[in-house]
Amino acid sequence: MQLPLTGNTPASPPRRPQLAVHFAAAADSGGGLMDSVSSVAAAVGVDLSSSGADPWQRSVTTLLSQSYLAPHVDQAKIVLAWDSQSPSFALNDQGAIQLGYDSDRLTPVFSGSIVGMETGIKCQAALTICNGGFRLAQMRTNQSFAQQSAGDIVRSLAELAEVETDTVEAGIDLPFYVVDDSRNLYQHIAALAEKSGLLATINGEGKLNFKAVTSAAAEKTFYYGVDILSLRMRRTPPPLDKITMVGGGAAGSQGSEAWSWLIKDPQSVTASIGEGNKTRLMVDHSLRSQEGVQQASAGKLFFARQHGVTVKLIVIGTATIHAGSKIAIADVPQAAFNGTAIVESVRHYYSKQKGFTSEISALCEVGDSLDSLLSSSLGAVGGLL
Repeated sequence: MQLPLTGNTPASPPRRPQLAVHFAAAADSGGGLMDSVSSVAAAVGVDLSSSGADPWQRSVTTLLSQSYLAPHVDQAKIVLAWDSQSPSFALNDQGAIQLGYDSDRLTPVFSGSIVGMETGIKCQAALTICNGGFRLAQMRTNQSFAQQSAGDIVRSLAELAEVETDTVEAGIDLPFYVVDDSRNLYQHIAALAEKSGLLATINGEGKLNFKAVTSAAAEKTFYYGVDILSLRMRRTPPPLDKITMVGGGAAGSQGSEAWSWLIKDPQSVTASIGEGNKTRLMVDHSLRSQEGVQQASAGKLFFARQHGVTVKLIVIGTATIHAGSKIAIADVPQAAFNGTAIVESVRHYYSKQKGFTSEISALCEVGDSLDSLLSSSLGAVGGLL
């Protein structure tokens, strides 16, 4: 007799998590990090895109890859067996980590260099890996920029720290901007992103991105009862309802060359956005035009609102998700959980004993979009979008 809950159709085999790891001394090829790693891997017969056996696959027992929005520095940790068959490694070796499943192409989740090593008598080694965000966070400089966009400044700072860039959008126009050593380069990049209403992240290939929250559909939808293992939501009152931003200089009324002029009436470089009792007055002398203060105030209010509703979920390992990704949650019986969110941080965890999971912290998209805030606030001055 056949049980009512069984059928004749065989169950699909489970997907088997896979990883590809390789670290070695940087090849002097003049290319980027991934080029250097790939050339070294090819020289020793390791295919980073395949699941073929190699010393790293044999030895790695657990792996944790963590990515964040700037200025928090990304980090990866690898624990591996340390014996005669282990791969060789040394401080400053460069490499890449890829994760995925045996049925799919592996996805780069982290690229960087070894900045810490721990070994012990229990035949285990632990490696700490950091990417370009670490170099940016270690460097400080004093430099001024005239008549450049935020994106131009970000490119210059990335070049100074020898960090490759991927997508760098223009962001806000700044008649004059000073990068001083009171903050590190990564903090300056995060501040420029906030002024511009953009996100700054380091992607899985070790390249810096400086771009807007996508208005397109979510990159990945996670379904209740399918791939969500844990789900929690936190609601707090937004830290502010209204922002009044005051800039400096006369670039708004007298042209961009007048950024250094003293201004009698700050009204031409003042913008207010939002409604409510929790109002904050901010002064930023790097903003020297009406358009600049409007864009900066809209960006600050947008992200302040998003921090009012956050969600944390653990899902079946999804290597394509990184800080700055847009995700969706669907089919949860409590309707408040369903919707889109901006990933603030993600922790990919791989273990030969426990498998592959991803822990995601995200800001739920609530209220007006950033585009809507900018459109409404800039309508009186012709708009920037």
